[in-house]
Amino acid sequence: MSHFRSLLAKHPLRVALLVTIVVAIVATSAFAFWLSPPHKSGPKASTVSQPLEFTIELDKTEFQQGEDVTVRLSLRNISNETITVAWPNYHIYEGMVMYFNFNVLDENGTVVYAWKMNYGYAQAFITRPLEPNEEITNAYPWHQLTDLALGSGQVPEGSYSVRGLSRLFELTVGNQKTKMTLETPTIAFTIT
Repeated sequence: MSHFRSLLAKHPLRVALLVTIVVAIVATSAFAFWLSPPHKSGPKASTVSQPLEFTIELDKTEFQQGEDVTVRLSLRNISNETITVAWPNYHIYEGMVMYFNFNVLDENGTVVYAWKMNYGYAQAFITRPLEPNEEITNAYPWHQLTDLALGSGQVPEGSYSVRGLSRLFELTVGNQKTKMTLETPTIAFTIT
């Protein structure tokens, strides 16, 4: 504090100018934030099975052919208590644990791509405690290819939908254990 008093005594105009600049920057930043449009998120669909909410989200609904489609899946604890979720197996993708699966369907409802068919499982039990409002989120890239079983080619332009799948897991709430699977509603999108 004595250093600031010494600086103020020696250079009062410089200190006043510095304070004015800082206040102007803060005010301008706050005004710009206030005027900026809200963050636009893509389409989202959820299913709720107490105490969990399972959500799928895309960045947008129209993609250029060949453009990666990022599929985000999340499992959120919507209760007021800590719960535990455990899987008997999981995927490893680029060094990350991937807990969920997704299917891409064509306009006839035929599955053209299933994440689980193209990536092997780690046969090991994995357990995750979730605090209230905590979530597990994975982001999956789909390169607009069909399943390896279908010949692994580029899907044609057209209308598609995507659905998230939790795979079988065990939910522990207090002393009660339940085995369950969850599935999100589909999100429609197009490839042009």
